Amino acid sequence: MAKKKAKTKNLSKQPPAGLSAAESNLLKQPPTRRPQRDKILSWLCLSGIIILAFLLNLHTLTDTDIFWHLTTGQIIWTTHQVPQKDIYSFTVAGKEWIDSQWLFQLIIYVLYRFSGYSGMILFGALLSAITWALVLGPGYNGKKYFFIILLALVSLLAGADRMKLRPELLTFFFLALEIFLLDKYQQGKKYVLSLLPLLLLLWVNSEGLWPIYFFVLAVFLCEDILRLPRLGLSRYLKRSSPEPARSAVWRLGICFLSSLPLALVNPHGYRGAVFPLQLLREISSAEGFFGKMIGEFQSPFLFLDGFSRSMYIAVIVLSSLCWLMLLLRRKVYPAAFLVWAVFLYLSISALRNVALFALVTPALLSKVLAGNLAEEVLPRKRVFARAARLRPLGAAGILIFMIGLGAEIASNRFFIRNKTFYRFGVGALETEYPIRAAQFLKSIPGAPGQRENLKIFTDLDAAGYIIWAGYPEWKVYTDPRLEVYGEEFAKHFVSLFQDWAAFEAEDLKYNFDAVFLSGLLKGMGFIETMYSSPNWTLVYFDGQSIIFLKHPTAAAGRSFLENAVRTYRLDLSRGLPGPLSQNLGGPWLAGERKNRGIILGVLGYPQLALPEFTEALKIIPGDNDLEYSLGWALFKLGRYEEARSHVGKAAEADPDFIPYRILLAWDDVKLGQTELAIQGLREALEKNPMEISVCINLAKIYETIKSPGALDQWRYCLEIYQSNPQAFSASAGEIFQALQRLQPGK
Repeated sequence: MAKKKAKTKNLSKQPPAGLSAAESNLLKQPPTRRPQRDKILSWLCLSGIIILAFLLNLHTLTDTDIFWHLTTGQIIWTTHQVPQKDIYSFTVAGKEWIDSQWLFQLIIYVLYRFSGYSGMILFGALLSAITWALVLGPGYNGKKYFFIILLALVSLLAGADRMKLRPELLTFFFLALEIFLLDKYQQGKKYVLSLLPLLLLLWVNSEGLWPIYFFVLAVFLCEDILRLPRLGLSRYLKRSSPEPARSAVWRLGICFLSSLPLALVNPHGYRGAVFPLQLLREISSAEGFFGKMIGEFQSPFLFLDGFSRSMYIAVIVLSSLCWLMLLLRRKVYPAAFLVWAVFLYLSISALRNVALFALVTPALLSKVLAGNLAEEVLPRKRVFARAARLRPLGAAGILIFMIGLGAEIASNRFFIRNKTFYRFGVGALETEYPIRAAQFLKSIPGAPGQRENLKIFTDLDAAGYIIWAGYPEWKVYTDPRLEVYGEEFAKHFVSLFQDWAAFEAEDLKYNFDAVFLSGLLKGMGFIETMYSSPNWTLVYFDGQSIIFLKHPTAAAGRSFLENAVRTYRLDLSRGLPGPLSQNLGGPWLAGERKNRGIILGVLGYPQLALPEFTEALKIIPGDNDLEYSLGWALFKLGRYEEARSHVGKAAEADPDFIPYRILLAWDDVKLGQTELAIQGLREALEKNPMEISVCINLAKIYETIKSPGALDQWRYCLEIYQSNPQAFSASAGEIFQALQRLQPGK
């Protein structure tokens, strides 16, 4: 009996199967003791990543969709049913709605019901921290921590902007959990495979990216198939799983097949299962309107802010070098590499996938490097040994950086610097959502004992909060659930902001009660036209939103609107409508004043816009946009010398920004420095030959001074237009009118 126990004990000390002879010998050697400081540094670094993940998500609500998600969660909680048809709009009411995010919506509503916005935000921060603990913790090797901590840090910062409270956060968690469970299975924990179908069941009912589950599982299954003895490839594959290849294929295959029917276990059945694939096809289509319209489907190299873009590039470079070094050492991990490569491709294709790539990369490489027994990444032992001596110094540097970054986040400087303008803490920002505007609309007296039913034409920025503030009495024209409305409807909706006649026809069709806009800077021409329309009356505006109500003459029989227009009509000729919010300060107040100034200027009140820009510039001295805006207001007031000093500062700081150069040129014209104006625009046009706005303004200046070169300049503008008529369609009328006006003989 004793001999049997001794034999078992000796067997337990044998190295895992699949290791090289060198690695087996390395395992048999007595372990070397690491300095205590190195061990402490390794775990401090791991804790630092998890804490940073928590802090980066501990900020005010910012996602434009969160409030219609919250409303839907409330409906599910109250009715015990998931909506099957549209209930929020007056345009496609009753149309099929596949709500694949219902479980997330129910979770956040329950949190809100019992703990308000604070509970929701804390949940998001905790889930983010747990996700990164799953990414790093299980495969974390305290002896070889430096590279993976460096990779994890840049990955976390690259994807931080999308790792916030939204349904996608659950996808990050489920994906990290799936990789964690598969890693545990490869370590010999067979029981974890029984948890994977349950994970899928939760994923299917939480967020539409659940097909990722099958992709990852299929890739690891294919790796086990490659390890089958009859293929003779197992000697090239570096994996230390004790599970025989045939058994692994059998177990993973059963797990995959048993998961397939669970995709149908959702409130919408088969339609819910195929919906993500249909949506993906529409978005990824080269001709698809959604893919062009939605910013998150654009290139990350063009749309990421400078800091996040540099972190994203760092993730690509570091992980690529790691795979290259592993390949040079003839260590091939096909499943991990293929998953990494596919997510890299997806991230390059669309901005929204950067966070997925940033999460998957350290999750896979931390486990790969943990099993790389001889060295970390470097191919030569001598180089590795020298680098290892510097590891504590590098780790201390990373720790200092993480501490500084944590302080930057807690003080909001990080969010200000990257231009997201989140605010550390809990709550909902008035500069992110139309909170005050919705409260104003709700405060207007309606029919006795009930809120007034309203049909509201709105933009996508405001629609989600309007649903939360006014459902079921308020119904919207459209909202961020674009898949419910369809591509043709979305195209038509966008065209309404450029075509006033089309908007009036739509109003005639649906009889809007109110126009409620929050994307102010996207629709300035539309707001200007609406302000001058006799059918609409301005009743409210702040730095976030603007509200027009139907004029009584165009709203026959609507006593609510008649009374509201008489009571709340704004006459801007008498001054500003009211005081600023007391909840704002710093850059948030500056942004509020800037937006108010822009609206006032567009509506024809530069004298009211001037103090808004002046006060905003006091809060953020030297801000280019504010210098330009202040210069623009002074220009409109005829104070050209003062205007040039401010516009000149903005143009000097950013000489390639076209609006700065154009306003500076017209200021020079007003000051009698026409040659200087022409020279500046010529230089801008030489650097940007297809910039039609520069071409048109240069032609106008030529006309102003009655230069014979005006006609040739307009002809050049025509050439630019003809090179891409669709992109330059807004300039077509002005160009053709000018050419007709300047024809010889006229």
